[in-house]
Amino acid sequence: MTNGHVATRVDEMLELFELTQWKNELIESFSHGMKQRLVMSSAFFHRPQAVCVDEPMVGLDPRGARLIKDVFRRMSERGVAILMSTHTLEVAQEMCHRLSIILGGRIIAQGTVDEVRALAGGQDDHLTAVFLKLTGGSALQELDEAV
Repeated sequence: MTNGHVATRVDEMLELFELTQWKNELIESFSHGMKQRLVMSSAFFHRPQAVCVDEPMVGLDPRGARLIKDVFRRMSERGVAILMSTHTLEVAQEMCHRLSIILGGRIIAQGTVDEVRALAGGQDDHLTAVFLKLTGGSALQELDEAV
């Protein structure tokens, strides 16, 4: 990539992640959410075929989270594979085509949201309830047993 192409791509990424107005600011002055968006922009800078992200929504305000979700959708539509690790099951339910539930370092369920839901009996709409059924219950139940 020539310097001109790099500068153009930088501008594209700053615009996509709504960081253009801070282009000439020091990163140390950025909020946590701005730093998250900057990291995401660098991950997509070279037009990768696959990206692996861990808890990408942590610390983002609702606007920043919506922006990241929209970017992920757009990139996915363009053929980019996105492997996302998250404990926020609402994000997984909204964003993922396929998911895996890991317990004790082992995959205990995987498939589409509907397929995983079916493994848990198919009665619950919310992935949190499905997760709790598949992993053996809630922390509150475990607390009751301990007391």
